[in-house]
Amino acid sequence: MIRNPRQLHLMRMGLPATPANRSDSSSSSDSTTNNYADKRNAVQGGVGVSGDNNMVFNSSTTTDYGAIQNALNAMVGATQAATYNNSVVSAGAIQGNTDVAKAAINGNSGVASTAITSTVAASNHLEDVGLSMLQANTALANSLMGGVQQSTQAVTGIASQLAQTQIASQNDNRYLIAAGLAVVCIVGVMAFNHKA
Repeated sequence: MIRNPRQLHLMRMGLPATPANRSDSSSSSDSTTNNYADKRNAVQGGVGVSGDNNMVFNSSTTTDYGAIQNALNAMVGATQAATYNNSVVSAGAIQGNTDVAKAAINGNSGVASTAITSTVAASNHLEDVGLSMLQANTALANSLMGGVQQSTQAVTGIASQLAQTQIASQNDNRYLIAAGLAVVCIVGVMAFNHKA
């Protein structure tokens, strides 16, 4: 079918070559949308990580052994004491706040000391395990190298013996062939002498 330039222009634009003479437009479209929600959450030992699509949230929960609550209670007591202008109660509240702060510091330093001691002990244990593994592997490598050297020496000895046997057998064959040729020559010469 022959097309005119206007039809070719419409076809290049992706339109039909012959436009429909309709007043309403009819079109259809297909679309697919997939939404995957990734909402993983992992919590272990007071530390939590959750993922929401492409965003990651980290949270860590540590305990203060009640130091904050006691400090707030002491602050409330100090505020009440200041409101009533009672210096004895205020001094007690301040002392209580100081005691709470000391207890919190001592509790946290004990936790830190235990954690450091445990980490050092674990590191020392790993060092000992690594050293014993290195020593065992070195002994195994030395043993294997000794076995390889013994095998190499045995193979070299066998090859040398085979080479000597081969050379000797070749020489024996040469002597045998030379002796055979000599006998044939002698018989041949004798045969020609008797005929002549």
